[in-house]
Amino acid sequence: MRPFLTAGLLCALSVSLQAGTLLVNAPENKVGQKILTETTTDNHQILTINDQAIETKANTFAKTESVVESVSKEDVITTGKVTVLQINISLPGGQSANFDSGNPNAEAPAGPLGEMHKYFKTLSKSQWKTILGPDHKVKSVEYIENSLSDIPEAFQQDASPDRIKQEANQMLNRIPGKEVEKGDTWTLNEEQNLGSGQKFNVTRKFTYLGPEEHNGKLLEHIGYKTETVNFEIGAESKLPIQSKSSDLTVDSTEGHLWYDAEKKVIVESEEKFKVTGDLILVANGAELPTELNLTMHLKSVTTAE
Repeated sequence: MRPFLTAGLLCALSVSLQAGTLLVNAPENKVGQKILTETTTDNHQILTINDQAIETKANTFAKTESVVESVSKEDVITTGKVTVLQINISLPGGQSANFDSGNPNAEAPAGPLGEMHKYFKTLSKSQWKTILGPDHKVKSVEYIENSLSDIPEAFQQDASPDRIKQEANQMLNRIPGKEVEKGDTWTLNEEQNLGSGQKFNVTRKFTYLGPEEHNGKLLEHIGYKTETVNFEIGAESKLPIQSKSSDLTVDSTEGHLWYDAEKKVIVESEEKFKVTGDLILVANGAELPTELNLTMHLKSVTTAE
């Protein structure tokens, strides 16, 4: 019996050693390949200043298309463009800012909302070149033919190549780049851009949940939660206010990453979270105690042809 017992132990050990799942961002890019991404965001915010509630709602639907132009040992070069952009923003006082790339010549509103409309219109026609390094992370982003040269100054930071690079690599960093087993966790400090220089500095905890069927395909499931959040307005912001401090709580949080082990890439991400608490903003040297109530829902789906 002893030889059979030994063989059984060796077999069990072999299975144990192979039980880990490799999670690494390493897609096989081919010249001419198209990468299509759909992104949806839905935000609801209430700022209460001096007992006055200021409510805004915003939802965005966007489609982008990237084409692999060249592949070498040093880099992968792609060109991208926006194919669909639909934005609806509800502002205090019954005002709204709406844009649909399917009707780009719709009359723009007057005043500051006109500048916002101009930004959306310019963004919808933008094209860019991205260079990926051997590690498949973004080395650089460059707009083609100055396609964003007409963006109003207040929005230039929102569409800057550096911001696009930072956000893309932040998403890629969520994949640990090593073998993991079900239940393994890792924590990352991330930056959640809110527009116009506003941002959340957050801590997120990721957990590998194992393979699961999702939309008819077996994918690797990574769940995550936002554990801490801090608000700030960066020095680059053109807003007439600054942030002094924040005391925020994550009331609810739920995040999902779906990783295709065959393609070695994240194919879907979704996040919902609610943040409430106190801010101290500063305008013209005066402090403005503020209450924040913000709910965000973001989803992104990527396919390759």
